[in-house]
Amino acid sequence: MAALLVLQRVGVGHQVPAHAVGVDQLEDAAPVVEVDGAVYRYTTNALEQAPVGGGGGGDATSAKQDTIIAKVDAVKAETAAIKAETATIVAKTAQLKFTVTNTVDTNITHVKGGAVSGTGQPGAEWGPT
Repeated sequence: MAALLVLQRVGVGHQVPAHAVGVDQLEDAAPVVEVDGAVYRYTTNALEQAPVGGGGGGDATSAKQDTIIAKVDAVKAETAAIKAETATIVAKTAQLKFTVTNTVDTNITHVKGGAVSGTGQPGAEWGPT
């Protein structure tokens, strides 16, 4: 009966599916829960059987947290560098002029430092000057 009171107090109600293992403990919650006036609390023995640690299920040491923070900071720095490089590319691309739709319309005067002449049309092919 004490277990039912505990379940009702936490809002579970009467519809509690149970497995065969542990049903006896629900019938008598005294080994797990004790009543102190209007307050329900776990017994010392129940707390001794509880999992230990920070509740995260892992090894969340300060050193590991520092490692994670350092890696996050490295990703932030790399992202900032990528953004800066992208801004440089965008600025250079903005300097390109396209006067004919869907056509690269350029005025080529040099290739790899060498001067070229011609229009690219038949009979006036580009070539070194």
